Amino acid sequence: MNNEFIKGVLDAKISGLLTESDYLTFSGLSGQEQLNFFINNGLVSTSIVTNFEALCKHALNDLKMEVASYLEKDTFYINYFFAKDYISRDKNALHRFYINTYHEAENRQDEWLLGYLDLKFSLLNVLSIVRAKSRGDQIETIKDLYLPQSIMSEEVYISLINNDRSTLVSYVKNTFNIDLYDTDNNRVIEEKLDAYLFIKVKDLAIEGDLLPTLIYYIKMKKYEITRLRDIYYTGRNKAHG
Repeated sequence: MNNEFIKGVLDAKISGLLTESDYLTFSGLSGQEQLNFFINNGLVSTSIVTNFEALCKHALNDLKMEVASYLEKDTFYINYFFAKDYISRDKNALHRFYINTYHEAENRQDEWLLGYLDLKFSLLNVLSIVRAKSRGDQIETIKDLYLPQSIMSEEVYISLINNDRSTLVSYVKNTFNIDLYDTDNNRVIEEKLDAYLFIKVKDLAIEGDLLPTLIYYIKMKKYEITRLRDIYYTGRNKAHG
C-alpha cells in the first residue's frame, strides 16, 4: 500500500470515530449491552471475549495490528505508541524508554513525531514538577525526571524546580497559552494540560501527510478505549479534551 492510499483509508476511518452521542449511548447501556457495543461498533474483531477489560485489551491489540499493517516492517511507531500499555510499570524504565524514543526520532529526522513528542514531553516535564513537589520529593530526584524536547531546556526545567508554583504557572501560561491559575489544584492542572495536548493532536488531522494523520488516528482510537473504560468503571460520561 502506498502512503496516499493509506491516508485515504485513515481519513475514512477518522470520519467514523465515536461521537459524543455514541458515548452518551454507551453510558446508558448496562451489562451485556455495553459488551455488545464494542462488537456493534467494530472496536474489536471477535465476539468471543465476554469480559469488559479483556475487550478493551483486545481492541487495543487490534489497533496495534492494524497500524502495523500500514507501516509494513517499520515498527518505530508501534514501539512508541503501544509500549506504555505493555511495558513494565517501573517509572525508571518508562523514563529511559521515552528518552531513547526521542533520540531515535531525532536520528530518523521524523519531524511529525518529534513535533508531537516536543509537546508531550514538555508538558510531562511540567507535570513531573507539579507531582513531585506535591509529594515532597528531593530536588535531585525531580531533576532526574527531565525529558528531552525542544521547548523546555534543562536549565529552564531546573529553574522551575527551584522556584515557586506561581512561577511555574506563569511559565505554562506564557509558553503554551494555557489558562492556568495559582489556585488550580494538581488535578485541574493535569486536566488542562491534557486538554491542550488533545487539541494539538487534533490539529494534526488537517495535515496532508500520512504520518501526522496516523499519529492522530492512533491517539483518537486509544482515546475511544480510554473513554469507554472511564464510563464503564465510573459511570460518568466526561470528555477528556
